[in-house]
Amino acid sequence: MEPVKNVDYATSYFDRTLFIPDEAKRQVDDRLTGYLDEAVRVIREIGRGDISLYLAGSLARGEGAVMLTSTGYTLASDLDFVAVVPEHHTGPDAALALVDHLKCLDPGFLPTCFLMDEEQVARTRSHFGHDLRLGTRTPLLRGAAGRDPNHAIVGRKEALEVVVHQLAEYLLTSPAVADGKPGIRDSTEHQLRKLLLELIRANVTLPGGDVPRYADLVNHFAESGLGAALDHSSVRELVRARELTLANPVSTSSGQSLAIRLLQLFFGTPVDNGAHRALLEAVRRHAVGRHDVLNLFQACVVAYCLLLWTDRPSARDAASLLQVLWRQLNETELIEAGGLNHVVASLSPDALAERESNSTAALEVAMKNLRLDYYHYLGPYNFGKIDYPAYSERA
Repeated sequence: MEPVKNVDYATSYFDRTLFIPDEAKRQVDDRLTGYLDEAVRVIREIGRGDISLYLAGSLARGEGAVMLTSTGYTLASDLDFVAVVPEHHTGPDAALALVDHLKCLDPGFLPTCFLMDEEQVARTRSHFGHDLRLGTRTPLLRGAAGRDPNHAIVGRKEALEVVVHQLAEYLLTSPAVADGKPGIRDSTEHQLRKLLLELIRANVTLPGGDVPRYADLVNHFAESGLGAALDHSSVRELVRARELTLANPVSTSSGQSLAIRLLQLFFGTPVDNGAHRALLEAVRRHAVGRHDVLNLFQACVVAYCLLLWTDRPSARDAASLLQVLWRQLNETELIEAGGLNHVVASLSPDALAERESNSTAALEVAMKNLRLDYYHYLGPYNFGKIDYPAYSERA
């Protein structure tokens, strides 16, 4: 069993950031070193040499975020642990035991842990697979179950997954606003910033095909084509706000308008806040011939944001498209949203465009349930547990 390596955590987990001061890195490193050593101790004790432990997520990408508090800097990013066990491992749930222990150890950190067997690791996909592969390069603990993931493809299709995730979080979940502080995590403001940054990232392609970090959005602005939607200083300030957990540099209404322009850029339509019909047509084309939950939920979420954020004529067009998309859904795939396609079909596009309360509430319930079905398939698909042929082909 290979013990935790002597890693300079502050360097490795913040080396792709632009605005985090050295003093913040030092302060976080002081707390993080002991915390990660304790995580290794717990897994070593439970696994008895069988279990490997990695960090994925933003820390694996070297772009952690910090927040300045009354007592100094603290880590603002989640710690996304991945515990890998042998294929037929039996024993305590290492993920549950680790998270329970770490939450008691230091409530200032935000740990999650995914439990995977080593055969599953080899099949991981999308951004999760990419980040896990980065994490395996500097393992916290290398046990007997140490198989590395394959090289996960991350392209336009996977970028849309992240955009849709952030868009659905913003539109379909209730934020837990803490103390009303500007920029605080889990607030509506925080979620809007995450959405905008992922939309910007989805529109940036790096030489060699590497997945862009947030710093790359600033450094590669000139060649990205982003200038059609926003200026360089806006990207810079969004990245700075994200790294330091500051208030958003854009208002809610401006941020929503910017999100639409970035969606237009992503789908290849004219970048103009009045050109919603072209974007809706591009979304319709994305869904042509599709009947699966994954592709259709993605289209539905984009149409849903246009219903909520645009003028009445565009909103009515978006409502009509939503009904078309819901009719295409394969009913045998629907679980939480079973039967709700008939509810959506019964709604009036005019009433939805007018934001009539009963109609919009019924549609919101339907979208929230379809979101649950979406993750019922997408999570296991990207974690290597299942295949999903209707979604597997490249977009």
